[in-house]
Amino acid sequence: MIKSKKLLEAAKGYAAKLLDNPQLSKLSDQTGFSPEGIQKVFGGMRQLNKKLSVDSFNAKSIFGGNNLLAELYGVMLKVPELRQLEEIAGEGEKHKNIAEITTDWVTGKTLAEIAKSYFSEGDDTKNLMRACKAINKQIANCGTWGLSAITKLSGINFEELSEDRRKEIDMIPAMIYHGVNTPEAVLMRMNYVPRSISGNLGNEYKKVAKDFTTNEVKKFLCSLNEDDWEKAKKVNSHMTGKEYMCIWKLFSGM
Repeated sequence: MIKSKKLLEAAKGYAAKLLDNPQLSKLSDQTGFSPEGIQKVFGGMRQLNKKLSVDSFNAKSIFGGNNLLAELYGVMLKVPELRQLEEIAGEGEKHKNIAEITTDWVTGKTLAEIAKSYFSEGDDTKNLMRACKAINKQIANCGTWGLSAITKLSGINFEELSEDRRKEIDMIPAMIYHGVNTPEAVLMRMNYVPRSISGNLGNEYKKVAKDFTTNEVKKFLCSLNEDDWEKAKKVNSHMTGKEYMCIWKLFSGM
């Protein structure tokens, strides 16, 4: 009975604290972080070497190897909801390990290459499994979520930005999730194009695109023949253009 009463009192006290700061509750709803997590993010952003601005959130700034991504991961690691990132964060406060893995992933390195570079404690199979877990569980899940939340808490007035600039910023977490570094490649990935060819096909799509919509992308992909897929594949690819096209058709339900 005494424990129940103490728990009830604690709950009432916590609720009263939230009522005193409704903005914190609103931000919690927007990001999925607890109010305590929101406060951790604000505290972490105050410790950044440079205040975040609109220019901070573009692919070149985030994935350009200038330590900004490592600093942002440092902020994320303060948030209780993102503790899974600790498994691959690396030692020290700069967190270069996870930032470098993310950058390699976004700029096109294969899982095998990432496994060889960052996971070398076991045999090749175990290392590949660890790389897959790092990408698909920690980075694509928590990294995407964390970066998206930070953009919302950065203090940037998105209402003042152009629609194109807002879309560009919104695409940054999606680039991490899909493992590509251009908005056009993200659209390709959203339409089931294999990652290793999505960048080149995205470049081709950019030449003819009008509205950059999912439906337009689908029409573009449906218009391609085997030769188009062959021209878009990487020179060192072990797959043919026809095989890429078949995989896309299979996953897209065409």
